[in-house]
Amino acid sequence: MKPLHALLFILFVFSTLLKAQSLSVVKMEELPIPEQGYYPQFSPDDQKIYYSTSNYMGLWEYDLISKSNRLLTRDPGAGYQFQISPDGRRIVYRCDNFDQPKKRSSIMALDLNDGSRQTIQALEVEVSPPNITVDGALFYTLQNNVRVLSLTPAALTKTPILNDPVVKIENQKMALYIGNEKTLLDPVPDGSYFWQSVSPDKEKILFTEARKGTLISDLHGNILLELGKANYPHWSPDGAWICFMDDYDNGQYFTASDIYIASAQGGKKMALTSTADVIEMYPRWGNTTSNKIIFHTDDGKIVMAEFRIEE
Repeated sequence: MKPLHALLFILFVFSTLLKAQSLSVVKMEELPIPEQGYYPQFSPDDQKIYYSTSNYMGLWEYDLISKSNRLLTRDPGAGYQFQISPDGRRIVYRCDNFDQPKKRSSIMALDLNDGSRQTIQALEVEVSPPNITVDGALFYTLQNNVRVLSLTPAALTKTPILNDPVVKIENQKMALYIGNEKTLLDPVPDGSYFWQSVSPDKEKILFTEARKGTLISDLHGNILLELGKANYPHWSPDGAWICFMDDYDNGQYFTASDIYIASAQGGKKMALTSTADVIEMYPRWGNTTSNKIIFHTDDGKIVMAEFRIEE
């Protein structure tokens, strides 16, 4: 077979495989939480769900095994981009304070075993939400200056270097931190970025740009895939898929939204939900399997979906 013909044949087979894939819903379960819940995410072992309120006030835990629910904190801002340590022992979050003209924030670590709280960063202006890397490093910025600590079961200790890549938004641009180096990325010239994250294999960046939609780039900012409109994107644990919401609004409130998944290689999109009367939003994958997604509805119901991808 000639080289060109061989290449065309490979592309044809790859395209056929993508087209043959379909998504089948196995189970769609509404969790019996006693109040409205928003922005849910799984614990590292997928046995608990953590969630907040619509305005990020406080955090709750729902145990999928015991079917029990408990309040963890009522701190303002705690529900915004909160992080769970890889061992499932701590939740780290930003707590916001508005008692002065300019918002100040602190970084708090909550021990899920005994309920104790530790202040990681005292109240200051321009404190970023925290990140926790795969190797257990706690990372945040204070006025764009890096702060890195090592999360261990016994204590939080300062560490001089960040091994895993972390990407932050600074002045609407992407800042990639690796080791002691910071690189500003602008994959879409003069872009405005949000919803950024590093892939599980630590080699790619998933992000949304205000004009171009959601994209995937390498760590140098070279665009690898354009997904178009795909809001609140989130990697699957194996990095093969992206979940996102396709939402619409009238300028005041949401009018429709469904949950989709897309291939991180070819961009093929498949609907997980397709409802005219329910607005499903803010999906997150499970951590131990790529066939579970949690999300909330606009009226505060938390739904866990199980599905399979078939060829």
